Parts: sequence; C-alpha cells; structure tokens
Amino acid sequence: MNSYVTFKEQKGDGGERYQAASGSEEIALVILSGICQVKVNGSVFENLGSRKDVFSGRATTVYVPINSQYEVKSNCDGKTEIAVCFVPAEKQFEPFVVRPEDVAVNHRGVLNWQRDVH
Repeated sequence: MNSYVTFKEQKGDGGERYQAASGSEEIALVILSGICQVKVNGSVFENLGSRKDVFSGRATTVYVPINSQYEVKSNCDGKTEIAVCFVPAEKQFEPFVVRPEDVAVNHRGVLNWQRDVH
C-alpha cells in the first residue's frame, strides 16, 4: 500500500457516469472543470463545479471517506474533468463538499514568479 497521496484524472462527457469504491483510502474529488453530481453512500451533492478550466477561479472538492461507494455523473451539457486524489486512512468520516468560497487563497512570489496558492 502506498503511504503517500496518489493522483489520477477522470474525464466524463455529457451525462456519463463513473462509479468506484474508496476501499482503505480516503479520496478528494477535485473538480477541475465542468459541472457534475456526486453521490457518496447515501449523500447526493448536486450541481457541483463551475469552472471552465483550472485557471478560472477556485475549485469545488468532494471528500469521500474510506470504505465508501461513490458515483460521479457529468452534466448533460458538457465535459467534466476531476482530479481523484487518494491517501491511506484508518478512520471513517462523513462525506462533505468544500465549495469555492471555503477555499483560502494565498499570494506567493514577486514579479514574474507570482502565483496564487489555493
């Protein structure tokens, strides 16, 4: 088992569904672009995401606890891209959403090395 964060990207076209299980890892589903619905166990989170790309504001993220089933359904109107980040965990928590307005932004660097860290 990996002891660090693992990452993969999941893409979906209009209306497409992706289903998986978290197993012994908790997951952060970071919506890179598009709009989607996410179901985690019995919780349903509708109309998540609003960015056209990763440079268009803050992301929406869904937390998926260990030992959970989840499903992502792309909005019928377009494509959805999601970063799926896994990390081993032992304790199971409730699923939740981190909305763009909840994301702290810190400005780093100077001149042509400036960037915002979310």
